[in-house]
Amino acid sequence: MVKKDLCIVHIGMPKTGSTALQNSLFLHIADERVAYAALPIASHSEIMYSMFSSFPEKFRLHLNSKHSEEDIKAYNDKNKALLIEGFRNHSTSIEIISGEDIYHLGNDENALRRMKLFLEEYFKNILIVGYIRPPKSFMESAFQQLVKYHHLSHFDFPLFYPHYTIKLENFDRVFGRENVHLWKFDPKSFPHGDITLDFCGRLEIKTDVQHALRANDSISQEAIALLFAHHKYGHNYDFGIQNTPLSYRLVESVATIGKGKFKFSKIFTDSILETYKADLVWMEERMDVSLEEFSSELESDIGSEEDLLNFSDETIEALKNLLGEEDLPQEILGTSPQEVAKLVDALKLKLAKELGVNEMPKELTLDPSKPLGEENIQFYYEFFKNNHGFDEAFYSNAYPDMQHMKTLNGDLLLHYLRHGEGENRRPNAEFDPKWYRETYEDVAQSGTNLLYHYVKFGKSEGRRGKSNIENGVIVGENDHLFLAGGSNAVLRYYNEANFFSDDICSQWRDLLYSRNERLAKMGIKYIHLFAPDKISVYPEYTLQKFNHFDAHPINKLFSHHVKDIDIYAINPLESFKEAKKEHLLYWKTDTHWSFWGCYEAFLLLLSRLNVSLPTRFHDHSVEQISRVWGLAGMINAPAEMSEMHFFMKTAKRVYANELVEHKEANNLNNNGGLHIGSSVIFQNTSSDIVPQKIVIFGDSFCEYRPAYLTAMFAEVFAEVHFVWSTSLDYEYIDRVKPDIVISEIAERFMNRVPDDAFILSRYVEEKMVTLV
Repeated sequence: MVKKDLCIVHIGMPKTGSTALQNSLFLHIADERVAYAALPIASHSEIMYSMFSSFPEKFRLHLNSKHSEEDIKAYNDKNKALLIEGFRNHSTSIEIISGEDIYHLGNDENALRRMKLFLEEYFKNILIVGYIRPPKSFMESAFQQLVKYHHLSHFDFPLFYPHYTIKLENFDRVFGRENVHLWKFDPKSFPHGDITLDFCGRLEIKTDVQHALRANDSISQEAIALLFAHHKYGHNYDFGIQNTPLSYRLVESVATIGKGKFKFSKIFTDSILETYKADLVWMEERMDVSLEEFSSELESDIGSEEDLLNFSDETIEALKNLLGEEDLPQEILGTSPQEVAKLVDALKLKLAKELGVNEMPKELTLDPSKPLGEENIQFYYEFFKNNHGFDEAFYSNAYPDMQHMKTLNGDLLLHYLRHGEGENRRPNAEFDPKWYRETYEDVAQSGTNLLYHYVKFGKSEGRRGKSNIENGVIVGENDHLFLAGGSNAVLRYYNEANFFSDDICSQWRDLLYSRNERLAKMGIKYIHLFAPDKISVYPEYTLQKFNHFDAHPINKLFSHHVKDIDIYAINPLESFKEAKKEHLLYWKTDTHWSFWGCYEAFLLLLSRLNVSLPTRFHDHSVEQISRVWGLAGMINAPAEMSEMHFFMKTAKRVYANELVEHKEANNLNNNGGLHIGSSVIFQNTSSDIVPQKIVIFGDSFCEYRPAYLTAMFAEVFAEVHFVWSTSLDYEYIDRVKPDIVISEIAERFMNRVPDDAFILSRYVEEKMVTLV
């Protein structure tokens, strides 16, 4: 198939008019060059997400439908075939794909790479486009949507900040920044206020849309407050299959009340924006446009849950008028949020009658036969109904069977109290009953509800609600993240006295001795550096109790064999403990050291070589960048504002082997399976250069790119070779004849002792065969 010219992929950031745009593109493209992708629905959101996500089985579409792996594969294969058929059959040179969930794929760099590889088979060029909504209006719109259709009943609002960097930085990285066009979502600036006309105008696409096609479903602030009160304090009735249409009818009904525009107060939103300042700065610099929103401050603007639930007499009277005399509960005055919720309950029952629900549903009741007993369970029920300890949305999303129960309007809090805690289900994101029970034996023995104890007493006592390990990452204090799992089982080094065994310890001593002996006979100086694990340097931030902290590899090796290896092996821990008082030695959200950690190690190596650092090294530029580092990406944590030092000025890379060239040509530098065997050479002709040749064997703490240890050496020595390998290649060393050989290994890899049987040329040749 001859490739088409262009695929335009519209990534629909939520609340940027994507539905209206998709419906228009589905029906109103009038350009012979352009086709909308041949899929049966206007939104390609779920199809594209399922097709390329790294974890499609966790996608809401498949969870809700309880799809098996075979079901998911069949779904993806069917839609991929439809896409390809359209690419082949359309006589156009341009295709458009659009979906909100494509925006959410930005969390998953591997998913974006799969999508890119797929589209590259059929298109010469790929253009990513999307509208970016400013944060204040985004949060206001998102809040309204969640109250209307997702029963939101809490005010934990930083959760709804848009987190631009996490979503969008990977698009730049994968598709190239020049191929990612982001536009400010500003309907006032659109032709006739229409997003389709703006979209097509920017891309020079003809459309037969003549007027604004909008999907504006905002309702008044008063209506939002009524629904919020209903979700927070109202009853849970089971209306069966009528529950969803009834919920929509309730929204439509209360939407007739009030005229106030829903807005958050400036003080409230400013506090959130300050928290995510680095992310917002990145987005504004990326687009070269301000996302600040100017609006007049009104007394009615919302800054808290209390503000929202402060009902006026006019609102209550309008609600009573909707009910009418016949359905108005006479005993309810409707002045407090709890009483307003009862009036909304009555309205919902009235609407149920209008929908043909003849038999009024019974409210779910507490079961006195359960172990907690009616009195206790009623107490806990009322407590959590009026507090934030139980997160219904979290509970529903975390457990697919609860989504079905919620669809039937079942009482999820009641389920948690009667069954969930005993089944070790989590009631919110910050509490794990199993962990709490096992960690605090006094609470477990007391027989009290665990969540109640945590909310009422545990927090103030300094107890944690859950393990601070998520997806193999320790979420520590002061925003520090640490690797806890992985193939190296990092925590075992600190919790098991003999995980790094005495035998392996002796093997390292013997390896270092044999290396030094062999290289000394060749007239080569040898130094080995151990790069400490971040936990070894910053244990105080981990919030962990270690059973055998001193048993970690570097400490154990030097404690046992310091006299044998001290002359040619460096333990940087003591100097790191001093240096961390002045500088951040490791990125907070990554396993790797920062410039300052690398610099400290570099100075230790230079000291062993009796080499002084040129003064020009200190004259380098420093920039602040926002970046999602490796550990942050594993748990979807925010980007970290990072101090980047650009110190490499005089050295030049004069060689890169074919593996490095392949990675750079295909944007695969971060592909972990292609690290070993990467090799580069730097040369430097500065007047103050040290006229010696160095070969470095190391890992990601050295690197072949101009950022870490290799680059630092390249600024000081005449010739520096880097080979990504923890084993030495004596054939390479014999051929190059260096003055110095340096080896480096990250502490977490020390349970695997190198065998020094590595031959770079052979390894790369075999590796390249697999990449062709």
